[in-house]
Amino acid sequence: MKWKGTFTYQTVLMQPLEQVWDFFQSAENLVTITSFPKTTVKGPSGVAVGKTIQLELNFGLWKIPWGSYISEWKEQEGFEDILIDPIFPFHSWKHRHQFASKSVRE
Repeated sequence: MKWKGTFTYQTVLMQPLEQVWDFFQSAENLVTITSFPKTTVKGPSGVAVGKTIQLELNFGLWKIPWGSYISEWKEQEGFEDILIDPIFPFHSWKHRHQFASKSVRE
């Protein structure tokens, strides 16, 4: 049986959009905010359309290569990465990062 689904997660950061966007332009910074599994960047870490990001996921007893291709990229709006050579249990993986300013309400 093949499961298809969407997982959505939102994080609100009380920082200027430009600063948050700049932070997410390096895979090295994504590694710093990933608590599990331990993740290492294995190549260039710049995020831009057409780039491939190579990571290694360390689950203790085994390490798994994880390659993502940046398929979409819009300045200060978002980017999307697609898993290259999906690993079990994934048949495919598309990951979208979206950024937006939020007005502060009192």
